[in-house]
This record gives sequence, C-alpha cells and structure tokens, in this order.
Amino acid sequence: MKLCLALACAVLATTAALGQNTPPTKAPEPTDTQGIPNSPPPSAYPPVPPPPAVSQQPPPVAGPGGLLPWNNRRTNADPKVIINYWEVVHDIMTRIEKAPPSPARSAGAPGDLRPDYPFEEFRNLRGQDLIRAAREGAVAARRQNAGRPAAEIDRQVWENTGLALEYFPLVVRDDADIRSMAGIIANREEDPQLRGFVLAKLAPDQKDPSLLSMFLDDACARYPVEFGKVLDAAAGHPMEAPSFQIQSMHVRFDRLMKSYRAAFAADAKIAALAKETGQPVAPAALIGENPPAIEKATRAKLVGLGASIANFATLIAAHIDANSASDAAVKAETRSILEKIAAEVLVPDRERILRCLDPSRPVAPAAEGLPVLPDMPESEGDENQMLTKPGAVVGVPDMPQINQTNQPPPTPVPLPPGL
Repeated sequence: MKLCLALACAVLATTAALGQNTPPTKAPEPTDTQGIPNSPPPSAYPPVPPPPAVSQQPPPVAGPGGLLPWNNRRTNADPKVIINYWEVVHDIMTRIEKAPPSPARSAGAPGDLRPDYPFEEFRNLRGQDLIRAAREGAVAARRQNAGRPAAEIDRQVWENTGLALEYFPLVVRDDADIRSMAGIIANREEDPQLRGFVLAKLAPDQKDPSLLSMFLDDACARYPVEFGKVLDAAAGHPMEAPSFQIQSMHVRFDRLMKSYRAAFAADAKIAALAKETGQPVAPAALIGENPPAIEKATRAKLVGLGASIANFATLIAAHIDANSASDAAVKAETRSILEKIAAEVLVPDRERILRCLDPSRPVAPAAEGLPVLPDMPESEGDENQMLTKPGAVVGVPDMPQINQTNQPPPTPVPLPPGL
C-alpha cells in the first residue's frame, strides 16, 4: 500500500515538472465557412514603397563586351540588349584568340589546309550588326588614338574594321545585308578607311584571299547590278576623293576584264589554237589584222561584255575632258585604262575612245558601201527635232528637189514702166 502511494506521488511530480516547460496552447485561428484561415488585416504588413519611374532610374552603364550588367539594367529592359556591337565583337574575337588552336581542316587537295572559322560565337548576330560594329569600331579607334599620327590612326581603323567584318559571310540572312555592304562604298559620309577596306576586298584575284574577300567576289557575280552601280558612281563622281576614285576605277575595270578574258579563253577554237601553237592567245588578237576564228556564241558574249566596258570607258572619259577639274592622278589613271580598252577589247566604237585620248586624231574614213550617219543633236525628246542631211546648213529646212522635166514654162511677169 505504501509502494502504490509512492508511485502515485512520483507520477504527479513528473507531470508538474513537464507542465512548466510546455508552451501555452495557441488559440485556433479564425476560419471562414470553408475552413480556410482568414488573412490578417492589412495593417499587419509594413507599407511597400512604389518602384521609381523609368525617368528617375540611373542610365545604364555598359560593362565588358557591350552588355548591361545584371545589377545595372532597367526593370523594363531586355536582359540581353546590346548597346555597343563593336565591344561585343571585340570580346568574342579576344576569346577566340585566347582559346587553344583547333586543327585546320583539309580543303580536298593534299597539303591544302584552310582555317576553321568558329560560327557558334556569332550565331546570334546578323549582317547588319557586324556592319554597325565596323562603324563603331572606326569611331572607337579614332577616339582612343586621338592626338597620334594620322597614319597610325588610319591603320587602327583598318584593323578594327577587318575584325568586325571578317565573319560577315557567316551571318548574312537576306539581300538587305548584301545591299548594306555595297552601300558602304556608295556612302561618302562613311569613314574613309571603312570604305577603303570594303573596296579592297572587292578586288579580284587577291594574293591572300580571306573569308570576306571570297564572299564578296561571289556576291559581285550574283549581284552585278548592285555592285556595278556603286563602283561606277565612285569611279565617275566629280566630288569623290582622288585616291578612292582611282581604287574604284581599278576594281571596276579589273572585274570587267576578268569576265571578258574568261569568256575569250573558254572558247573551244581559241583553246585549240593555244594548244597548237604552244602559247596563250591574247584577246587583243581579235582586233588585229588576222583575227582568229571563234565560236558564234563566244563572239556574242564578247560583244555584250565589250558594250559594258565601252560604257565604263565613256563614264571615266569625262575625267580627261578639256574642261575637267579632276585630279592629275585621276586623269593619268583614266588615260591608262582607256589605252588598255582600245588595245584589247572588242568595243562598238574604238575610234571614239581613241579620239578621247587624242582630240586631234582625224576621223577615220568609213568603209565602202556603208553610209556615214551624221551625229544627231542631243535632245530630251523626239518632238520638234529637225533632221538634216550631210552638208546642209543647220537651222535651214531642207527643201525638196523639184523635177525639171515635164514642167510648164514660167509665166511671164510684166515689168513696171520705166524699166
């Protein structure tokens, strides 16, 4: 009996000790009719200040690579927006140069290895982006090298331009990118070194072709009108810089002659003659005393190309006109090109080119049996244009001839008295 009382007292003591360490029971939260706890009143939360207006936010500051840092971007801005494409391209090219070299891939022939161009780094860019990067790179080069010699600044602009445009062929998506590249040559407001770089890449048969030069060589063949117009404009515009004009004349003439010589060399009869004689046949042989025989299709193609070359000759011949104010170097280059055209190309009117070179040259006599057509006055339209015969007085209408046979005798007119 005493043992039971002792155990009961121990249980009561233990329960009392546990009750002192147990937290008080929390009253149940009020619930709605569906058993979901009700939200506390609004006064229970601290007030949240409104976000600052966009105009009050600090302007974005570009970080390395031209990208906005994550902690310095506006709340409504694209997290991947690019504000300087030159810095992006420069950052990519720097990482490519620091990467371990990759083995070159074979181009097919033994020992002919070509560099491997990394495309993945540029997959998110477009042709327009790289052209913009080239412009920004030219501006950056002139700003960072201000005060240095002009030749050093121009060299840095050239390097930045080449760095930005070298991978242009990998990101071209449509014809607009091609026209934008041609527009660099046409736009005289562009940086001179940027225009010169693109023009240099258009020259055919380069000793060290790059990815861009090979692409532009193919683009000139696929877009002859677009590139022909900009080259003609640069070669003939009176306000063009002389050095750039001379380079434009070189590129345009070399590309025209490349097509002309290729068409001549592709003729089967010319190839057979070269094999027979053991010496190449020059296109100038067609205008010699004993021209070689060629295929009818080849002659038609050469006549068409010769007409295009003759149009180019007429365009640049204005530089050596008596009233021309062109630079002396431009005049000298014009004469050199016209002499080559007259000596080598099958043009419609060679005498006109020769008279441009020598205004005192006498007009060559016409072949027998072919009438000489007089030079017609230039006019905007055909209305009120008077046709004259050779030897007729300009401005006097040509009266029809009257047949003297079977004509009635003239009527006698009485003389006045006194005569």
